[in-house]
Amino acid sequence: MKKRIFSAFMALVLIVAMYSGIRLSSVSANADEKAADVTLSVTTDKTDLRPGDTVTVTVKIDSFNSTISGDTDPTISVYQLGIPVDTDMFEIVSMDGGLLYYGNPEDGTDINYDADKKQIIGAASYGKGKDRPNQFKQGNSDGKNETNVILSYTLKVKNSISDNKNVTFSVSQDNLIMKNFKLGKTQLYSTSVTPAKVNVIAKELSSIEVSKNPTKTDYFTGSKALDVTGGKLKLTYTNGTSEEVDITSDMCSAVDLSTAGKKTVTVTYQGKTATFDVTVSDKKATGITLNGVNGKSIVEGTELDLTGMTLDVTYDDGSKDAGIALAKSMIKYDNKTVGKSTVTVTYAGQTQTFTIDVLKKSLTKIEMKSNPSNSEVFVGKTMDVSGAKITATYDNGTTEEIDVTEAMCSTPDTSVAGEKTVTVTYEGKTTQFKINVVEPKPVSLKFNGVEGKTVKVGKELDLTGMEVTVNYNDGSSKTYDITKDMLSYSTTKVGTEKVMVTVGELSDFFTITVVDKKALSMELFGTDGKTIIEGMKLDFTGIKAKIKYDNDTEEEIDVTADMSTYDNSKVGKADVTVKYAGLSQIFKIEVKAKSLDKIEMASAPAKTDVFVGKTMDVSGAKIKLTYNNNTTENIDVTSEMCSAVDTSTVGKKTVTVTYNGKTTEFTINVVEPQPESVTLKGVEGKSVKEGKELDLTGMTAVVKYNDGSSKEVVLTKDMLSYSTAKAGKATVKVSVLGLNAEFTIDVVAKKPVSMKLSGTENKSVVEGMKLDLTGITAEVTYDNDTKEPVKVTEDMVSYKTDKVGSAEATVKIGDLTEKFSFTVVAKTLKEIKIVSAPTKVVYLEGQKFDSTGLSVQAVYDNGTTADVTKNVKLTAVDTAKAGKITVKVTYEDKVATFDVEVKTKAAIEAFNASVAKLLKNNITKADIDAVKKLRADYDAMSATEQAECNVKGLTKLEESVKKILEEESKANDNTQNSTENVTDNNGSSTGSSESGNGVKTGDAMNMYMYMILALLAGVSVACAVPYARRNRK
Repeated sequence: MKKRIFSAFMALVLIVAMYSGIRLSSVSANADEKAADVTLSVTTDKTDLRPGDTVTVTVKIDSFNSTISGDTDPTISVYQLGIPVDTDMFEIVSMDGGLLYYGNPEDGTDINYDADKKQIIGAASYGKGKDRPNQFKQGNSDGKNETNVILSYTLKVKNSISDNKNVTFSVSQDNLIMKNFKLGKTQLYSTSVTPAKVNVIAKELSSIEVSKNPTKTDYFTGSKALDVTGGKLKLTYTNGTSEEVDITSDMCSAVDLSTAGKKTVTVTYQGKTATFDVTVSDKKATGITLNGVNGKSIVEGTELDLTGMTLDVTYDDGSKDAGIALAKSMIKYDNKTVGKSTVTVTYAGQTQTFTIDVLKKSLTKIEMKSNPSNSEVFVGKTMDVSGAKITATYDNGTTEEIDVTEAMCSTPDTSVAGEKTVTVTYEGKTTQFKINVVEPKPVSLKFNGVEGKTVKVGKELDLTGMEVTVNYNDGSSKTYDITKDMLSYSTTKVGTEKVMVTVGELSDFFTITVVDKKALSMELFGTDGKTIIEGMKLDFTGIKAKIKYDNDTEEEIDVTADMSTYDNSKVGKADVTVKYAGLSQIFKIEVKAKSLDKIEMASAPAKTDVFVGKTMDVSGAKIKLTYNNNTTENIDVTSEMCSAVDTSTVGKKTVTVTYNGKTTEFTINVVEPQPESVTLKGVEGKSVKEGKELDLTGMTAVVKYNDGSSKEVVLTKDMLSYSTAKAGKATVKVSVLGLNAEFTIDVVAKKPVSMKLSGTENKSVVEGMKLDLTGITAEVTYDNDTKEPVKVTEDMVSYKTDKVGSAEATVKIGDLTEKFSFTVVAKTLKEIKIVSAPTKVVYLEGQKFDSTGLSVQAVYDNGTTADVTKNVKLTAVDTAKAGKITVKVTYEDKVATFDVEVKTKAAIEAFNASVAKLLKNNITKADIDAVKKLRADYDAMSATEQAECNVKGLTKLEESVKKILEEESKANDNTQNSTENVTDNNGSSTGSSESGNGVKTGDAMNMYMYMILALLAGVSVACAVPYARRNRK
């Protein structure tokens, strides 16, 4: 009833506003206030949706301002707003309209779905009377709604949608009003709304395949362009549907029709690819004619210059290619035999010949290519010219390498050391190289008679029979006796010793063995009166030994513990044995008995806590005994060692331990016993009705204490924690004397026995949409005489809205069912939309318009859509003149448009004319820039324009440019070779020259290579741009 009164009130407000001439952008006619602004925004929690997804839409107030005089605290007293919902695409899951309030929310808030307007309607009225005390305020401080949210609702995308769509969520300006009643005045706010947009994705392209090849798949070399007429492409989508579209030129990769063979064409559509094959066949040549070949000559060994030489080709189809430049790969001839030589030209399986003169070459100079491998000669030895080579240069620019022989060389004087010049003569030309005559040098030492030599420590080595041989680098050697002044060594340490022998600047080593001396006797001093305590170690301070050796030498050493052995465990006299260098001596000491100095606790008993009235347990207690010889030992504490302890009272107690007249202490703690575990009894198999209390009869808890005793306690209500609000298993938690336990009970569910529906009156829905269940509730009565109101939701109701007229819905809760009636009203066409324009929207003048790819969708007022592409009418498209054309699409009484562009052919005709003109004449270096400009013009064109261009001719021109640059580079190389150093008969030379422009041949070659690479890159980009454009489409 409250909602009906509120809805009637809101309707009355709207009628009064319209009657009074109130508009959303102005205030009431009887108010002298200025217009005010309210800013609303709509937001969603998602931007991309697929079938089955849910999205929550929120409407909030961003800001508002009052202009009522004296109103310093702006408010909203009444509002109503509507949000359109496409129920063909979405199901309404939930709506919440009571989010924005200040004071008592029961003053009046409402939200429902209006099937006639196809909108979710939210409305509120705050307080009563003219000046309403409970009104919405910006920046509420009551903690209930700080975000200024008016309402929110959740939608679910239907699984039945078939097409992708962009959806906008906004507030309908036709159903929006906000007012302020304050200070005796009325203000109608003007509003602005920021909408939210989402993408509903019904299907996505998963794969493509060529379902039908184009009608034409056979071509001849030189064909202009690919004809894809008749080709079909099958598109398969992720939702299992598919469709077939025409293959267009824009979808296809570039194909080389200039060479024969099987070619694969790649078709690209929305990022997916498929392929089909075409076959290109060659036409056959029947004859060739040569031009510009008469009167040609070359020097023996050089290549023929083909500049200006061309051929004309005649084909079996009657066509002819004229002015084809001769290339090195087309010709064969002998350039090594002087005289007449026949040149055979082969092209396209046809041959022709012409004659040239081969002129003899002549030697112009020789120069050293490499000197002999060994440029040093020992005094008196003969020079070895192995490895020496000369380079012979001829007047034809060719060179050859020749090994130098002794017969070519002058004879140098090797009787004295020094640098010598050798002259090489070949066919009347000379050159020189230098050698160095040197004295032989010692390179290694070899020892004789040094093996197995030994010497006593400190003695000198006997050199009798020892020799050293010195080897020289010319292969000769000399032998000398080894003398003391040649040697460096030491005999101070026993073992292996290296002896260094030095002869001149050379040194080497041999090895000797240094033998140790032998001890003969040992005498001890300082041993009188030595004593120790039982178990202690002997102090060897002052005890020494005198050692005599077999070489009549002696030494005095300190006696240490590691040299001696003795027994300190027995009281009385003991022998001490001293051993050194294989000798041993004995002296006597006295061992005295040890005595106890003190005792102390090493560890307390394992259990220091003793329960009241119990006997102390000393297990684990130990004492440490310390003796006068600094030794210690640990022994167990017994009850007999300990003093008596009073355990009748709680507290800390001291225990005294006595052993051999010595005492020490430890502490124990007398404590009360504590509960340590609890066990429940009589709790098995218990059950209780849903919502009832548990019967505790017979339930007890047995508490066990840490001293081994136990006590049984009866369970009471205050010891338990549990809930019987839900049917099923429930856990009962028990707490006794600080200990916790739990057990499980069965909560038996209540059963519904009847239900009664309310809020079903006057329900209606648009054909195909979901029924708005807002306000429908069921009062359910259970078998325990309790009642509960249940909100009726979509999963409880079954109904159909596919037929206009009366319909019936069935509500099912558990095993109970109840029916109610509603009305289904018809849908109407709202608009048509261009889902996708035709695939081809760019044309050249005179090309036929093609609507392939056009997709049109009809949109109805219930939010449903339909594909009406085959039923629409299009206005005529005239491509005779360049410009932009708007095409109108009509279905029933609705219209939509798309644009096409017609481009002029002037640029294409100018491009093809320039290519033809350059092909007609043999291009030169001066035409390179013109070819570059043609490439740049082509790259700047669209794919539609490029398809009409003579790209094959452009490629031929670029190949001719490449040949010109290669020939110029070769000519520069020959020029450089002809200007290298020249040596005359007297050995004088002239400096090398650089090219006239100051750029070395290598640099020029690099520059031309860069130009070629740039041209090739241009061709690559030209091929890639159309391909990339097709990918973008």
